Amino acid sequence: MCGAVKVVVSSASGREVVLDVLEEDELLGELSAIDGGDRSASAVALTAVEVLAIPRDRFARLLATEPTIAAQLMTVHSAFAQPPMSALRKIRS
Repeated sequence: MCGAVKVVVSSASGREVVLDVLEEDELLGELSAIDGGDRSASAVALTAVEVLAIPRDRFARLLATEPTIAAQLMTVHSAFAQPPMSALRKIRS
């Protein structure tokens, strides 16, 4: 991704809550591509943004054939996924 986006959810009262700001070379949407689930948040462009969209089946093949990439992705997510997901659960309840 080139550019910047904010990752947001709506609170129970309808207030926008910013979970993260993603900038150049960061991933967006990979969790849904991995687990096949619905998106858990929305992305709002803060600047002009360019993305590379990879279809889910091709992304799955990439991870299956390139275990190093899969391991790096797991490492990145284990460090960053827990705080935002905890916050999301609190906001939505």
